[in-house]
Amino acid sequence: MTVGGEDRRRISTIQLREMAAPGAHLLALRHGASVLREGLFGRAEDGDVLATGLAVDLTSRLSQLPNLSVTAWASSTHVAALDLTPKEAASRLGVRYLVQGTAQCDGLRARVTVALLDATDGREEWSEHFDRALPDLFALQDDITGAVIAAIEPAIERAEMQRALLTPPGSLNAWECFHRGLWHCFRFTDSDNEHAHQLFQRAIKIDPRFSRAYAGLSFTHYSRAFLDAAPVPGDDIRRALDFARQSIDLDGRDVMGHWCLGRVLFRSREHDQALGAVDRALDINPNFAQGHYVRGFIGAHAGLHAESLASVDLAERLSPFDPLRFAMKACHAVAITNQGAPRDAVEWAIRATQEPNAHFHVLAVAAGCLELAGRSDEARPYVERVMAQHPGYSVEAFQRAFPNKDEPEPRADARGSGSLWYSSRLRAIG
Repeated sequence: MTVGGEDRRRISTIQLREMAAPGAHLLALRHGASVLREGLFGRAEDGDVLATGLAVDLTSRLSQLPNLSVTAWASSTHVAALDLTPKEAASRLGVRYLVQGTAQCDGLRARVTVALLDATDGREEWSEHFDRALPDLFALQDDITGAVIAAIEPAIERAEMQRALLTPPGSLNAWECFHRGLWHCFRFTDSDNEHAHQLFQRAIKIDPRFSRAYAGLSFTHYSRAFLDAAPVPGDDIRRALDFARQSIDLDGRDVMGHWCLGRVLFRSREHDQALGAVDRALDINPNFAQGHYVRGFIGAHAGLHAESLASVDLAERLSPFDPLRFAMKACHAVAITNQGAPRDAVEWAIRATQEPNAHFHVLAVAAGCLELAGRSDEARPYVERVMAQHPGYSVEAFQRAFPNKDEPEPRADARGSGSLWYSSRLRAIG
């Protein structure tokens, strides 16, 4: 599968007899990973079944992710028979990343260690170990495979963003332009958003059929409206909707187009349709952490408070170092407040403001939670920080960013759920 024109991320499942440290060598322009079985310990029959089963399952499951090109098992097995270092194996298979691991079984328990390796310099991008009881080998295999799949894709995405940031601007290809733009998007400032917009446009100029770049443009237009930076917010929402649909038309199996469509539909007060769009993204990739977060975010403003908390909890488990950590914690605060427990929400709201990339809306959520909890003196400094970051901030801007289902018009006496409840308190303290 091709991603971003000339660039591909490829994944292979291979077994190596030896693991030597690879040297620093840039492997063409393909980005990938290989699952390497390092060794077996304990009972050979259990270890062999587990290690081989994990490698086969990882190959199968990774091949379902639309942004990864997976090398066939037969090719991986052929390379495994050769006495190669990881760098050499990656070069033969045309991949950038390797997934290596060990399986140890003693008849009662199993320990599996898995690591994601960048074959160009031998750096570990992610690693984890799993200790499990061994009553059901296949259930154990499914459990570990699911956890590894959930971790690998965001780890590769983070590595690609960092790599793009280190690439000279004049040398960026379409894939690198996209990842550099995505890094700017997640900073949630007006200037970063405009920089991201230019990078996505550049990616499309290089590769007019790069679906994710169109999703990126949807993201930036949505952010202009969300961050109250659009002179005519409706125009940016319409453009965001158009670009999200264009992304889906180009590649309906890419989760980002559906994810962006869900966000735009939410902003357009189409909550049910928004949830449907996000659900399509999660059908494609059930381990898509940001998809679960956005489902929780929309649900928090659609009266689905318990479901919202479950979705955000899952998102945080799947991606504990996600660039949207601040938003996940803020969503926790909103959902808990909507359940009538603002005092319990305060800690989540304050923690959200302490995360990287937290924007002024998150500060406003903290102010609202504190006020609702009867802590007005503590709420006021957050309002002051909001006004310092975004002069002219208003209750109406908050309501536009966080629309409630079936409540298009704010009511001064609203005491129900979501943004209107917060808004009445923000108006009272600010």
